[in-house]
Amino acid sequence: MALINNNLPFFAYYGSIFFHLYLLANPALFLNTPLIRVVSQFLSTLMIAHKVHNKDAATALNISNGLTISAVAVSYMANEERNPSYFMIGLAISLLAHMYYAIGLNHSLKEQKLMASEDVKKSKSSWSYWIIPMTTYVGVLSVIVYFILPSTSFEWKIPLILYGTTVATVIWKGIDASLATDHAESGLAVLVLGISDFILAYSKFVEPIKNNQLIFMLTYYLAQTLIAKFALK
Repeated sequence: MALINNNLPFFAYYGSIFFHLYLLANPALFLNTPLIRVVSQFLSTLMIAHKVHNKDAATALNISNGLTISAVAVSYMANEERNPSYFMIGLAISLLAHMYYAIGLNHSLKEQKLMASEDVKKSKSSWSYWIIPMTTYVGVLSVIVYFILPSTSFEWKIPLILYGTTVATVIWKGIDASLATDHAESGLAVLVLGISDFILAYSKFVEPIKNNQLIFMLTYYLAQTLIAKFALK
């Protein structure tokens, strides 16, 4: 596996993820403090971000920035009970992380187009090539408008539309990159990322999902691992 070598041992990366998820699944554990949860979450994300950053390519650098910034965002949102404003702060920071993901995936597309032959370029500019990303983009926005917005107060609607548009763009670019490079990781990563964000928003604004923090973090870690593997290709 690309993520397992001397610089990123299996036990350190996946071990820190398992430990964080174990804390979330066992809230009564004496080690389960906000500080330990944040440290365990940051540890895995910073390791993977550092590994991606070392590749020193435009796609990898932007995705590495997205991974690092998303860790900060999740830390704020996970501690909302300490200060209600943390969720809005975390959402704004997460928006920035998603923008870096979109930029990184777009760089991947540009690199692919430079390497593609004229025949490949023509086929990838056809309507049949764009229909899947476009359908996904419209679908994500429809889900947000139908499921989330009716349950939110007015002051949340514009931020959520902005956030939803950005998430939809990331999913569009991720699927586009997957089709262009024949690597499934980016498409799977952005779809899981969309599910993760939906769980977070639904639990916050509609009704709490049982074990929502655990499920959210599980999908978050899966998404970050997949998008990192794509960047390391």
